[in-house]
Amino acid sequence: HSKYLAEKEIIKAIRNDEINASIYRVANLTWRFADGAFQENYSSNDLYLLTKVMLHYNKIPLELLNEDLSMAPADECATVVCKLLDIDENRIYNIYSKNSLDMSGYLYPLMHPKVITLKEFGDLLKLDSNNLENQFVSMYISSIIDFPEKTIVSFENSKTNNFLESIGFNWSKLDAKANNPYLEILPYVGLNPTTPPNAAGFLIESPVSEPIENGTI
Repeated sequence: HSKYLAEKEIIKAIRNDEINASIYRVANLTWRFADGAFQENYSSNDLYLLTKVMLHYNKIPLELLNEDLSMAPADECATVVCKLLDIDENRIYNIYSKNSLDMSGYLYPLMHPKVITLKEFGDLLKLDSNNLENQFVSMYISSIIDFPEKTIVSFENSKTNNFLESIGFNWSKLDAKANNPYLEILPYVGLNPTTPPNAAGFLIESPVSEPIENGTI
C-alpha cells in the first residue's frame, strides 16, 4: 500500500500549494495493441502468470469470471501519458482502456474452462506447490480469500476517459471475438496447445515454454 501513502503525501502537498503535480494510476499494463508485442520480462507479468495457470488446468474461479481486467495496452498507455504531460493541471488519472475485457471475455476465445470456486482453485494449486508459477497464483488467490477488503481495489475511470476524449484520444476496440493482438500473442508465449513448434516465440526473442504437443496441457 506504499503507493497510496505516497499519493496521500502528494495530494497534501498540492492542497498546501507546495507543488503542481498529477497522479497517473496505470492499471493492468498489457501487450502492445499495434502488433501484440509482449514485454521481455514476461514471467513477471501477473496477468500472464494467471492466464498460463488457468489454461494449464482448464479451470477458472467463479469469483474472477466477471472481473474487469482493466487493460492498458502499452503503446496506447504511452500515448495517453504523453498527451497528459501537456496538461498543466493538478489531476488524478485512472489509466486503462474503457474497452477492457473481463476475465471470461478474455479467456473464452482460448479455452472452455470448467468453473470452480476460488477455494477449489486454490486447493488445486497446492497439489503442485513446488511449481513457482503455482506458488505465485496461489498467494494471489489466498490473499483474496483471506483479505478480500484489502486485495480488491476498484477503479472508476469514466472521468479520465471523458477527459481523454475531449483532447482527442480514444482507446482502440478490444473485441474478444475479433482477430485482435491480445489473442494473437498468446500462441507465441506458449499458452495455446495448438501452437506449431516453429511458431512459438516468433514475437519475442525466445518462447516462454516449450510448445505443447498432442493438444493437451
